[in-house]
Amino acid sequence: QLNLNCNMSKRPEHLAPPEIFYGAEEAQKYAKSTRMIQIQTQMSERAIELLNLPVDSPPLLLLDLGCGSGLSGNVIEKKGHYWIGLDISSHMLDIARERNNEIEDYFEDEEDEEENFVDFDEIYKNKKRKEKKEKNNNDEEEEEEEEEEEEEIEMEEDGEEEKNSMMIQQQLLLDQSENNNKSFSDLLLSDIGEGLPFRAGCFDGAISISALQWLCQADKKNHVPKKRLMTLFQTLYGCLNRGARCVFQFYPETPQHMELVTSCAMRCGFTGGLVVDYPHSAKAKKYFLVLFAGIGLSYQLPKGLGTTEVSENNNQISFIERTRQKHKRYRKNKKNGKKTKDWILKKKQRAAHQGKKVRRDSKYTGRKRPMGF
Repeated sequence: QLNLNCNMSKRPEHLAPPEIFYGAEEAQKYAKSTRMIQIQTQMSERAIELLNLPVDSPPLLLLDLGCGSGLSGNVIEKKGHYWIGLDISSHMLDIARERNNEIEDYFEDEEDEEENFVDFDEIYKNKKRKEKKEKNNNDEEEEEEEEEEEEEIEMEEDGEEEKNSMMIQQQLLLDQSENNNKSFSDLLLSDIGEGLPFRAGCFDGAISISALQWLCQADKKNHVPKKRLMTLFQTLYGCLNRGARCVFQFYPETPQHMELVTSCAMRCGFTGGLVVDYPHSAKAKKYFLVLFAGIGLSYQLPKGLGTTEVSENNNQISFIERTRQKHKRYRKNKKNGKKTKDWILKKKQRAAHQGKKVRRDSKYTGRKRPMGF
């Protein structure tokens, strides 16, 4: 058995394959941990924002690659769209299916209560009957009767307006219940590295949260990361509508993995690039691969959150970045005891024992040089 409770500073893809790592215990964490739910929801909302879906469009069909416990799918449903989720872990799909069943049961109970709508026609008729009885009981003069007739006409017009407004509100409630009380989702157990089993042009967009980095690892002998990435992007390009977007949130381990993913996507026909949110933060930094399937209405790459605005003087920004890296490197060396006077003297002594030519010691040995002009 694999020890999955080891140091979690290691990357999950180094511990076990995804179908083993995301077992029953890990699936329960995603279902109960409020911190994981909050992080996954925030990243899903950001991915849907980068999709740049039309505001006044009818419900669209989106693909969720590596849907997990269905947290990203819930965000899609809140936006009013349909979705189909794929995942390699059966335990995570069980959690997603239970969550969808709970939502459907909740709305079915509400539908039973909404069946007993009040009949506004009966309310209106009873109201008029009471008014007629009150008028018949009052013996008034003819002039007063004429005034009452005029008032009745006005009340009938007002009553019709009230009736119409009540009926409109009832219809709005019915339409809202029909739209909100349904779960438009479907789940599929599948390995995205083996391709997507969908027909051409059936999706209006796709998102993926924390799943793409798993394809950069070879968990089996027949796994070749480049081939698996090419298979994914080729089939994904085929099942998307022309001009649609797809957003992958992932954690690249090395720059080589980042270059491998982007190059495979570009070779399969996609355009786009990387969007990095909060690039100067160690914890909040997030990588989003935004891809366009063909030329759409808006194919400009969006900007990342927390990025420094470019001013007119670009040299000033580059100088600030240069000095920042220099001071960071100096603090790191000072922390490790490097470049100090004792470190330099020991290094010179060791070189002298090895028979190398070494400069003589002076009062300037190990002294920091002043900044250049």
